[in-house]
Amino acid sequence: MNMEKRMPTQRAVKLEDLIKINLTIPPYQRPYKWTEKNVVTLLDDIFEYVILKNKDYRIGNVILHEESSNVNNVVDGQQRLTTISILLKQLEPNFEKLLLHQNFKHKISKNNIVYNFRIINQWISTKFGEDKGRIKEFYKQILKKCEFILFTVYGQEEAFQLFDSQNSRGKALEPYDLLKAFHLREMDNESEEEKAKYVERWEKSIDDKTLKPILGNHLFQIRKWSKNEWKYNFTRDEIDEFKGISLHQMQQFPYESAMRMLDGFVANAQNDKFLRNMGIAQEFPFSITMPIINGKRFFEYVDFYIQQREKLFDLNKENSIRAEMPEFVEFYEKYCKYNKHWRSGDEKVRNLYENILLAFIDKFGYIEDFENYYQAFYKAVYIIRCQNKRIGLETILNSNAKGIVRKIHDATAPDNLKHYQYKSYDVPSKTVQGIEKVKKFLGWISIDDELKKELQINDLEINNNNYPGYYLIPFSFNGIENQYIFINSSDNTLTYGFGIDKDYQCDTIKLKDFINSLKNRDSLLSNNYWWGYKERTNVKKEDIEKICAEIADWIRQIDNLKFE
Repeated sequence: MNMEKRMPTQRAVKLEDLIKINLTIPPYQRPYKWTEKNVVTLLDDIFEYVILKNKDYRIGNVILHEESSNVNNVVDGQQRLTTISILLKQLEPNFEKLLLHQNFKHKISKNNIVYNFRIINQWISTKFGEDKGRIKEFYKQILKKCEFILFTVYGQEEAFQLFDSQNSRGKALEPYDLLKAFHLREMDNESEEEKAKYVERWEKSIDDKTLKPILGNHLFQIRKWSKNEWKYNFTRDEIDEFKGISLHQMQQFPYESAMRMLDGFVANAQNDKFLRNMGIAQEFPFSITMPIINGKRFFEYVDFYIQQREKLFDLNKENSIRAEMPEFVEFYEKYCKYNKHWRSGDEKVRNLYENILLAFIDKFGYIEDFENYYQAFYKAVYIIRCQNKRIGLETILNSNAKGIVRKIHDATAPDNLKHYQYKSYDVPSKTVQGIEKVKKFLGWISIDDELKKELQINDLEINNNNYPGYYLIPFSFNGIENQYIFINSSDNTLTYGFGIDKDYQCDTIKLKDFINSLKNRDSLLSNNYWWGYKERTNVKKEDIEKICAEIADWIRQIDNLKFE
């Protein structure tokens, strides 16, 4: 009978019948990761139903792909089946069925199995002590009263459809698991040892939290933005972005020729002892936006860019560029890791900046004037942080900076992007807190800092004890003290003029009229305690320089007045 055409089956099966089936964990499955809490919860449930309530207990679902009469791949349910295998072995030392014959190669699986062996042994001791009769009876009751719902499929495509759509709790599987399953299937011509090697590297990158960021935050976004697509989150619906050419199938389209030739050249070089010893063509020349080659090249592609990202941004790693590019490292740590860089909006902005740098370096490398480019890109990106108090994914997707990824993709030389170095940006004075370094690098000036500096340059004394928020520059005229020139800064606006140290009213008169009025000493006894002011909005550094120079000139003119 052609097994590929048989219809899937579903039935309830007692554990005593399930143990008669030869089960195998296929290489696309994740390691055994059940924790003590998972194990104890399952054991307590079994004990409650089987012993205390004397009832049957349904453990869950098992999905099998019957590859042949003697090979049944566990598509779903391996965590429970592995735990049950350990339990039965502890209850009956001669038990050797279910998954006990499985060669668990992954270090995580081995460690968890050893640990859970101890947990289960302690649980048995707590429940039954040294009563071997009760332990033996518990073993028999588990086999008779515990059951699974067994789904059996007979075609590989059906198995992967099930794997793609559900697990034993009905939750959607991660897109990363689906990609692993797909690309392992594309490695049918490779040995099991070769598959296991790639699976172990994949799982390691999940455990050290490097896989999801490189795929979801970087490679997916760069590939989509290079095509000017309005995409941000990497979901199950988007996994086709990382599927491409199947080398074991006949060529379908002309564009595949170059990829097939390149793959063959690298494979031959890796098998050539002389070229291997010389280190020639031993790595595939990946590019982020290249067509994906299914199978092991995909795993190598992901691993390559994990290393590239670590080198550029994980600056505490041994392989980082700290030694070879200390200037960039200092810049990144100062301007990307500022006080509140951990906020959600700041992380989105930094991620966009990292994507632009990854795309640029991937295409042009660390060119001689790289500093000019990473600073220019920084300004183009971080103006988003300065101009928005709340930053969502739509903020990034609608930004001009996102378009730089497409510009890089279309560029044939770095000079095509040089115009970004000459752009300037208007930085608002009111922004979210904690980004002062960012604002200053983008050209924003602290009015207070600049005022203090310029006042000092012009030898102007400051006294602001009586009026918080004001800078008061005292002067005397014709023996009358407690007069001052004031400066007030608010919302990027400077107001400055003359006053006297009492309650005041505004009287906007020009400097010439003010000087003339001073010639009549009786005017100082009037109720007009403010003698006029000027105002400048959207203040820049050069404005502050002019204002302080003007005030210094006022005082010189007053000092030079002659009286009869």
